[in-house]
Amino acid sequence: MYKNKSTVLNIGILNLMPDLDNYQNELETLFSSLGISTKLHWLKLSSKPSSASQPTALKPPYSLYSEVTATTQLDGLIVSGAPVEKLPFSEVVYWQELLALIKSAQRRGIPLLGICWGALAIAKSIGIDKKVIEEKHNGIYDMQNKSFGHSAYSCLKQSFPMPFSIYAHLNESDVHSHLVKGDVTVLAGNDCYPHAILQTTDEMNTMCLGHPEYTSNRVLNEWLRDAANNPNSVPPVNFDLNDPKHFWKSYSEQFFVTWLQQLTSIKKAAMAPLLQESTNGDVLFYE
Repeated sequence: MYKNKSTVLNIGILNLMPDLDNYQNELETLFSSLGISTKLHWLKLSSKPSSASQPTALKPPYSLYSEVTATTQLDGLIVSGAPVEKLPFSEVVYWQELLALIKSAQRRGIPLLGICWGALAIAKSIGIDKKVIEEKHNGIYDMQNKSFGHSAYSCLKQSFPMPFSIYAHLNESDVHSHLVKGDVTVLAGNDCYPHAILQTTDEMNTMCLGHPEYTSNRVLNEWLRDAANNPNSVPPVNFDLNDPKHFWKSYSEQFFVTWLQQLTSIKKAAMAPLLQESTNGDVLFYE
């Protein structure tokens, strides 16, 4: 039992990106700009070697999910993208550990947000498989908001831009089966990716195939990396390589603010039966 004198949200971030330290810095900058108090807990997998330029210099250091949840009640958990979407899940060396982590979070009632391959991984955990595509879906694409009137994400505009950098999408047949059963809701999509942002109806699993967290520098640097590896790589669409601008920034911030607001609502609902007033007026609750 402890006193809660703030509304800080504890967010676990499983960082699977190849340039781990740069991505960490970008997410820390993003979350510090949202106007919602968060404490970020950086997570690692024991079966995945670190991709940081200097793993021992990371601040704060990365911890295992089991280490963090032993002392902290996470209010949300983000699973980042990873450059493994072409591989069958069974061939990803850390898949079993990741799946166990996702299942544990779901049992504990920790809301999940999957980004890019992280979204594919969470979808797989609830019975929605992926389908690999030949050409990389790369660039900034307009999403149509499909959540008006029945979701917190109604606050996003009818059409909003979002970066993509992915070689797969969700299996449409699997998504359709879950839609028929009422298990999931489509929040946004377009003709190419009709289920670009998917959420379970209990709001506990959010799957975003795009990269709303990407900055213009990251889009540019990924293109430079791809072009160096393959001179025939197609440049990102709807993005000026000579004058890169982060024109989707406000929409991305609103996406993350909305997710954090959902976490706050879920946390309040979960804690309601346990709340009690102490003699000095501080709110006490149990982890």
